[in-house]
Amino acid sequence: MSAPTTTPVSWIRRHQAPVAVIGILALALLVHFPIFTSSRLDVDEASIGSIAQGLLRGGHLYTNLVDRKPPLLFYVYAGSFWATGSNSLIPVRLLIVALEAATGLLIGVASCREWKHRVAVAALFVLGTATFPFNDAHAAGFEAFMLLPITLAWYWSRRGHAALAALALVIAVLIKQPAAFTVVPVAYNLWRRPDGRRQLAVLTATGGLTYLAVAALFGIRQFLFWNISSNGSYLGVYSMIGTIGVGLLSTATYAASHVVMVWLAARGWPQRRLNLDLWLWLGSAFVGVAVGEHFFGHYFFQMLPPLAALAATQIARVTLRSAMAVAGATTALWLAFSVALPRPDLPPYEAVVREVDRLTTKDQAVFVWGSYSEVTWASQRPMATRFPHTNFVTGVDQGRPTKGALADLCHDLDHSRPEVIVDTSPADLRDAGKVPLFSVAQMAAVMRSYEPVDDLDNVIIYRLSHPWQGC
Repeated sequence: MSAPTTTPVSWIRRHQAPVAVIGILALALLVHFPIFTSSRLDVDEASIGSIAQGLLRGGHLYTNLVDRKPPLLFYVYAGSFWATGSNSLIPVRLLIVALEAATGLLIGVASCREWKHRVAVAALFVLGTATFPFNDAHAAGFEAFMLLPITLAWYWSRRGHAALAALALVIAVLIKQPAAFTVVPVAYNLWRRPDGRRQLAVLTATGGLTYLAVAALFGIRQFLFWNISSNGSYLGVYSMIGTIGVGLLSTATYAASHVVMVWLAARGWPQRRLNLDLWLWLGSAFVGVAVGEHFFGHYFFQMLPPLAALAATQIARVTLRSAMAVAGATTALWLAFSVALPRPDLPPYEAVVREVDRLTTKDQAVFVWGSYSEVTWASQRPMATRFPHTNFVTGVDQGRPTKGALADLCHDLDHSRPEVIVDTSPADLRDAGKVPLFSVAQMAAVMRSYEPVDDLDNVIIYRLSHPWQGC
């Protein structure tokens, strides 16, 4: 009787890295299957897409196209639209899935010696990215895109590469501002090295100069306003008691949802001095989640890399099969729940877009009252104002209106004179009914030039029918 062959095992061992990459990427695609099956857009995706289309028409970020977000992701979307010749979000959604898989593998490789433990950590991380409500988990948004650069910043700081860590951190901050809190573990890792002072000097100089150089490309004043100083109006949506309550509930929900990584991290608490940078990373990430006082699900993405890195310190001490079974079951439950659950805050937009297509040409501007950027993104019509939504003007979901936004809105409308105005306030889409269109005197004056032409589930569409009145 011949001996059993060992070729398959030997081949896998010889090719552990490519097998791991393929396996984790396949897992990431599996748990993010809704990107292929759903036409739902996250609010951020729709806003980013509309601004990206404006960039391709020759617009300028932070002048005639603005949002309270850093610039990098707008250009990623614009590049995708340009390369594909369409407004499809599938390419950027596939990109984010690949980046999440890469982040998980980086944490695993940086933290573990054996490939089975590296793959387990990467799998826990990837499963964790899908263990959120539908759009939090599957949107190609700011928080998901910043995961890899903040992880690279930590990785390079552990290896004493201050300049590389600084560049990665700047990239992360140019995607989402709270990534800046990752400077805490990065600075700690560099400071504790024998040449710590020099490393911190390199970190500060490289990061500061790179950030200011980018700001100068857009104009420092407007760049800093939309990236930093205007964000004060975003705070204070809830009372202090409400903020604490929402924060505790959200944190408990997502801790339970990521129970395996939380449990593994907790096992490492007695030896916390050995991995102090990871605990500093987790703590600073929670500050990044909490600083906006909103506690949306996708904000908790920032905590996933340090949580996975802490889990990696204990992964060799537990039964992998049981841990992965619990993590996989938890993610499967979230997927089933989030796909099946109705989402009234994600209204269908196709009927409105068909009507906009019928009433306008590709070059005619469209103005949407409310937060419904799906209309301009899907119709590929120019936004009538610099704002992707009117929450800047109304303060809905923003805490309070942005200073000067109403005057800017009026200026833009006088210039663009939109052919069509879509009013979402009667339908109260995404709380637009809190500030109805006709309750704003300047908008009531503008609407004297328009006549209603359609009512689609209380989304009222108006068309320019009289001489322009203006604000």
